[in-house]
Amino acid sequence: MEQVKRIYDERVAEIENYLRFVLRVVDDTNPVEGADIDKDSLRKTLKATAVLVLYNLLEATVREVVQAIFDELKVRKVSYDDCSDLVKRIVLENHKKHNPSKIQAQLDEIAFDIVHKTFNSDALFSGNVDGRKIREAAKDFGFKDPSTGRYPHLLTIKNARNNLAHGFISFNDLGKDLDKTSLTAYMSQVKDVLKETIENVEEYIKTAAYRKTA
Repeated sequence: MEQVKRIYDERVAEIENYLRFVLRVVDDTNPVEGADIDKDSLRKTLKATAVLVLYNLLEATVREVVQAIFDELKVRKVSYDDCSDLVKRIVLENHKKHNPSKIQAQLDEIAFDIVHKTFNSDALFSGNVDGRKIREAAKDFGFKDPSTGRYPHLLTIKNARNNLAHGFISFNDLGKDLDKTSLTAYMSQVKDVLKETIENVEEYIKTAAYRKTA
């Protein structure tokens, strides 16, 4: 988890630096020189881009914490039979995605390789991370739910990101309704939920809660 924390801290520092720049531009009456630049449009685009950057932090970090669980399983050489029922279910779902017609009957004898070799971090999330998705991951693996009900802006950020990514809304249209207060609140909630999730997964790994109970 130390690597996850380090990556998270680096990304947060980058994004906070970007947000400071954006908020300064928003407050500046003459942020850039040049008669050919539409300054109002530029402000809106910069604010909308901040939402994309925040969503990237959210999805990337949640992916990293799930990756950390499977890294731990690999390092500890945890076999399928030693996994908790919740983790076994995830392993089988991963296996079905690779080869749905060839799941072996003798599940208790499935080798350690199936636990980590069927895991594909690239297939985890694709524009769908919000509070509900984090709660689902917590339930699926069995780590503590990070109280995502306290973070309503996650859904707003996800939906805004997807609307931009799929062209349903322009950067200008999204940016015109964003202000310093909303962007600061978005950043605060993303940081809080990710810190809580990292702490919960760290405890999950530390206590080996991914293993089956006697």
